Amino acid sequence: MDVKTKIALMKVTDSYWDMLPEEVQIHIWDFILSQEYLDELRRKQWKKLCQEIIQYGKLKDKWGVGFVHLC
Repeated sequence: MDVKTKIALMKVTDSYWDMLPEEVQIHIWDFILSQEYLDELRRKQWKKLCQEIIQYGKLKDKWGVGFVHLC
C-alpha cells in the first residue's frame, strides 16, 4: 500500500485497527484476553509466594532462629 492510499484511507477511518478484517481483530482480542488471564494467574501465584515467605519469616522469628554468625 503506497502513502497516498494510506492517507486517503486515514481520512475515512480513525486508525489502522479499523482497516483490519474482523477475523483478525477477533484473533487479536483472543490473544489479549488470554494474556490477561495468564497475567492474573501469575499475580495470584506471586502473591501466594510472597505470603509464604512472610509466614516463613514470622515462623523463624517465633522459633528464635536467626542468622548464623561465624567466629
